[in-house]
Amino acid sequence: MITGLYAALLALFLCFLIINVIAKRRSHKIGLGDGGIDALSRSIRIHGNFIEIVPILLLLMYLIEVQDMSRIFLHLYGAAIVISRLLHFCGVRKSAGTSFGRFAGTIIALSLLLIGAGVNLYLYVTFF
Repeated sequence: MITGLYAALLALFLCFLIINVIAKRRSHKIGLGDGGIDALSRSIRIHGNFIEIVPILLLLMYLIEVQDMSRIFLHLYGAAIVISRLLHFCGVRKSAGTSFGRFAGTIIALSLLLIGAGVNLYLYVTFF
């Protein structure tokens, strides 16, 4: 199952993001919230954004996969999810303002949402 591969890779990246937040909280002795620490605030947002977008992208990917979509398409879709999250991480980690990584990661993720929704709708309509 191709979706399983990307779910596993993204789960490992999520573990990294969680550990990153924990490390920053511990170094600043902050139990909850960001304590006004910019780097911690950005790490929390990176983690939150990941949690907001990745599950629906993986669900859309899985639904496409169980309808026997092309393996190449699925690998491209999964790789694009990983790339979008890596770009977002690098961009937000570097700057609280705008950055190429944040912009590109967001655009790729939004595009994947639209593509995933569109493909699932197409597969549904053509099924009947």
